[in-house]
Amino acid sequence: MEDRCPACNSGRVAEGKIGAFDEPTRFELPPQQKGFWGTFGPKVELKQPAFLCLDCGMVWTQVDKRAAIEEIARGGNDDLLDGLRIAKRPKRKWLWLLCGRR
Repeated sequence: MEDRCPACNSGRVAEGKIGAFDEPTRFELPPQQKGFWGTFGPKVELKQPAFLCLDCGMVWTQVDKRAAIEEIARGGNDDLLDGLRIAKRPKRKWLWLLCGRR
């Protein structure tokens, strides 16, 4: 089956990878909370290979859907979870009191 670009439906698609040096390549969301613990946003590891459309320039890859939802549910704020229609995680009062994360 020929790979097609999801943006322009072109068949001029090259397969490759998105490189990272010594660590896995990840999609990182911006910090979701204020304060020290807000300096880290949810991270989802990208699967290989990646694809490049030679007509429109779009680059894409995939992630494990279940791992992505779990990571975003664990580290995303309530506004992000509402916007993505992800069930809110249960509030963990002890963690909020201990380190400012819900």
